[in-house]
Amino acid sequence: MKKVFVFIIILFASFSCSKSGGHYTNPYLPSNPVNLNIDLNLPAYDDLQYANGSAVINMPNQGVLGVVIFNLGSDLYVAYDIACPNHKIEPCSSMTLDKRGSIYMTCHCSIHPEPLKYSLITGTSMTEGAEYQMKPYPVSKRGNIITVNY
Repeated sequence: MKKVFVFIIILFASFSCSKSGGHYTNPYLPSNPVNLNIDLNLPAYDDLQYANGSAVINMPNQGVLGVVIFNLGSDLYVAYDIACPNHKIEPCSSMTLDKRGSIYMTCHCSIHPEPLKYSLITGTSMTEGAEYQMKPYPVSKRGNIITVNY
């Protein structure tokens, strides 16, 4: 009986998984592919070697408007799209890192009553009234290579 129960749990878990490891829906952001391989040995990505370090990859052909990768520490990384998730794509939609070493990204579009601030740790908005969180992407690290693939 125990084996059947374990098999049912494994079967249920395997059918509930998706490509992104979770379900993210947002009417403003399309599901564009991301295929990045970041070599941590390159000087452009030095900040990613340290906790709270980040790298913004401004490439519209990666995700919606580009990707930000953030080092949570202990070799754990997260990645999000840099497109503001709370309005349709506009010329101002590309969010910016508040400053080097910051854990926040901000959308400065004037369509919002105030800039929308997002946490790179959780992807959630720090501004009251924002409906959507940042669009997450799956990240893996093997050796000195970080891969973001969606």
